Amino acid sequence: MKPLTDKQERRTKLTKPVAEAVARAYCGNKRNKAQALLDNGYSESYARSGRREVVFRNVHVIEAIARIEAELSAKCGYTVQQAQKEYEEARLHAAQLKQPSAEVSAVTGKARLFGFDKDAGAKSDEPDKLSDADLATLRAMANTILDNSMKGPQLAQEPRKAETGTGSQPNVKTA
Repeated sequence: MKPLTDKQERRTKLTKPVAEAVARAYCGNKRNKAQALLDNGYSESYARSGRREVVFRNVHVIEAIARIEAELSAKCGYTVQQAQKEYEEARLHAAQLKQPSAEVSAVTGKARLFGFDKDAGAKSDEPDKLSDADLATLRAMANTILDNSMKGPQLAQEPRKAETGTGSQPNVKTA
């Protein structure tokens, strides 16, 4: 981390020990900001309001959270190589037990680990776009429905009336 500028030092009202305590509470309770402040003696109204963001925008708190996250990821680091090794062991074990479906699952997991389950040509960031012809067709259909006051499919709520009968009684044939 870069050292703080003079302007940042003057704006920082929290001391480093308080910022450290808030950061530890925040990282230790599933990133619940309100609970982190309550654990450090802040009032209920302050911790639950939007004013709590002032504390979490504090430079000392940001630095402490970044440092704590780095420590945690170093301790709990699960690497791609470890996952690859476990998948390969599972695949070999499944092959040894002559269980092809488990072997396929292990291969599939290994492929997903490296992103092979994604289509290389597909761009997942952008939704598929319709062509101009398709858009024109959809607009024409929508205008037709609106112009003719057509209604979309609906569930029947009343029994159907007979086509030839009059009134509300259905036409019933007797044998």
